[in-house]
Amino acid sequence: MSPITGEPGVVELDRAEGREMLDERTRRLLNLTLEQFEAAYDAGQLDLDDRDVLHLIMLLPFAR
Repeated sequence: MSPITGEPGVVELDRAEGREMLDERTRRLLNLTLEQFEAAYDAGQLDLDDRDVLHLIMLLPFAR
């Protein structure tokens, strides 16, 4: 079941939709914008022991 549509199957996102999805999640989980999260990731400033951080890192390809 897709968490986005409630329907089974695969949902394809374009880059803008991926960025919007990840921005919402970074705000909800870390209280950061996607841009702040990306900057912290690129600078090596994220806590890699934090499960939320790891979850968001795995989603970065949807936004880049």
